[in-house]
Amino acid sequence: MKNWHHNIEAYLLGELPEPEKTAFEQALRQDPELAQATEAHREVLQRLEAMRLRRVVSSALAPGPPSRSWWWLWLLVVTGIGSMVFMFYPKPAKPDLSPPVEPVPTEPIAQKPPDTPATPIPPEQSPVLSARQWASLVLKHQVKPNSATLRSDRAIKPSEKTAFTRAQEAYHTGHFAEALQLLEQAPDDEDVRYYRANALFQLQGFPEAEKLFKNLETSFQYGQEARWNGFLCRVGSGRLQQMQVRNEALKLAADPAFEYRSFAAKLARELSQ
Repeated sequence: MKNWHHNIEAYLLGELPEPEKTAFEQALRQDPELAQATEAHREVLQRLEAMRLRRVVSSALAPGPPSRSWWWLWLLVVTGIGSMVFMFYPKPAKPDLSPPVEPVPTEPIAQKPPDTPATPIPPEQSPVLSARQWASLVLKHQVKPNSATLRSDRAIKPSEKTAFTRAQEAYHTGHFAEALQLLEQAPDDEDVRYYRANALFQLQGFPEAEKLFKNLETSFQYGQEARWNGFLCRVGSGRLQQMQVRNEALKLAADPAFEYRSFAAKLARELSQ
């Protein structure tokens, strides 16, 4: 069978010719792993585009020469919104991945009640997670820094790289303690604080990471990520009971202004099982 994974991005961007698009959608119906990878890729593209727009607007709002005009800022915003609409709305119709409908039996059978994730789980039915299980859970759901920003620095000689660039490289290769040491040498700004908070998160220093994320919640660039990761810090530090975690995740999932509500919904579902 043909490997369709290399066509995922072209499909999401609407660049596949009609015959290949039809074949790809047929493959989606037959291959659950391909369908899952496609949905994950769609979410990554949306997050990258949202992050790019926030960076553009954040850079434009930085102080500049007195003669700078504002009209081009609004042009950039409108252009960015238009590009997002073009790329993601409307999305390609999702193929029906549900299994074929079985014939209805002649004898009535007991039906499973519909899943109602918004209903709190009775305390006596709620399983108790250990501190290690909570830490593993929040590490799985963390929103991590994007390594794409390192691409422009790969051609720089090692001796010419800044402390922050070297800290980024250490973080994205899994050397979190080294990243923290290098960040101490970098000038303090939002980027440095964001990477420091994420490195502490990976080392399970949840109380310290939570303080940094709390300070970043008003950041235009990192506010959404800080809000979610700060919530996970409270979960990982064991300050919330499982019922509280699930109910707070449901509230975040229902907030239309929250960018990572799909992450919150997924966490709530896992805690309902």
